Amino acid sequence: MKRSLLILPVAAALLTGIAHSAEEEPKAWWNPSWTQRSEITLDTGGDAAAITDPAGSASLLVRLSDGNFQFSSAREDGSDIRFIAADGKTILPHQIEKYDGLLNEAYVWVKLPEVNPAAKANFHIYYGNADAAMTAAGKPTDAFDADTTLVYHFGELAAPAADATSNGNNASTVGGTSESGLIGNALRLLGSTPITVPATPSLQWAPGQVLTLSTWIKPVALQENAVIASRSEGNASFRLLLDQGIPLVEIGGTRSQPGAPVAANTWAHLAVVAEGSNVQLYVNGAPYARLAATIPALNSPLVLGGLAADAPATGTTAFVGEMDEFTLSRTARSAGWVKLASVNQGTTDAGLRTLSLGQAEAGEGGGEHSGGVMEHLSLFGDIANNMMFDGWIAIGVCVIM
Repeated sequence: MKRSLLILPVAAALLTGIAHSAEEEPKAWWNPSWTQRSEITLDTGGDAAAITDPAGSASLLVRLSDGNFQFSSAREDGSDIRFIAADGKTILPHQIEKYDGLLNEAYVWVKLPEVNPAAKANFHIYYGNADAAMTAAGKPTDAFDADTTLVYHFGELAAPAADATSNGNNASTVGGTSESGLIGNALRLLGSTPITVPATPSLQWAPGQVLTLSTWIKPVALQENAVIASRSEGNASFRLLLDQGIPLVEIGGTRSQPGAPVAANTWAHLAVVAEGSNVQLYVNGAPYARLAATIPALNSPLVLGGLAADAPATGTTAFVGEMDEFTLSRTARSAGWVKLASVNQGTTDAGLRTLSLGQAEAGEGGGEHSGGVMEHLSLFGDIANNMMFDGWIAIGVCVIM
């Protein structure tokens, strides 16, 4: 009896440890050919993105650095990176905007099929596969949904901006490059030569076109009537302006009401969402101004940083500053989508909390953890062989309690 009582606390502790080990057992390893992974947490709650309505499908920016990613374990071009959904099976489409294994810096876009408000969601990034015959990652253009008609990352050097979607809406003119953009490189506009995007079927706007425009700007100075983006065809026109720091959307000569100005030499996120006779302007993820107007039929070139050569100037000036991550969609994105884009792509503390990477895990899905459980079971087996009947009764009472 005394021997059983001495063994009892140890056995009870082992049972508790085994139970905890089972609870903490990590998710199964997706593919043993990949040797490293980290869990990524997307937090849309109040302490992070503070999203209050569904964002729908969204392409999220994952920033990799030596603080959250082991570049030495991945391929030198990042081609072994895979993103796996919470089910541990589904490969999420991704696109690498920039990957520098020497500077330990990378910007990667990954598409999530649905982002819910006020919630936490987890998925994994896998890497560390030197095998040339790897599981296909899919097409980079799949990182953006079918409603996205144009995406410019502005990562090119001395070349026109290339469309990151499958639509091929590449620019026809070359702009300057800033190597210290918000997300890798950015477009530098000097006020002399705007960027022209030729008209294509995927960029054609019908009367009352539903659309979303999203971009980042960093004005050098607060100019008067500076044109950020424009389209015009006869009397029909669309313009996104910055008038002495005040963002405005103008359709057919009618402008939205002015609000508070943005600051010079500071990145600001602008978004325009048009649906029916309502055009909503957002600044830094928040509703800013509303214009009762409809998008006119336009099939002319899209111009960034100014007006088309044949468009009437009407007192406007060419925008001088930087632009990054210009996106067009043929759908009306939700307020949650706009706010998520602003927070996730920005560099605020809330943005860092919105998308975070956990510690790197090595091996094939927690083998070390499983080994620990087996050691516990082996030791418990030894104790069980020396346990008296009354000791087992006492353990049973403890388990019930």
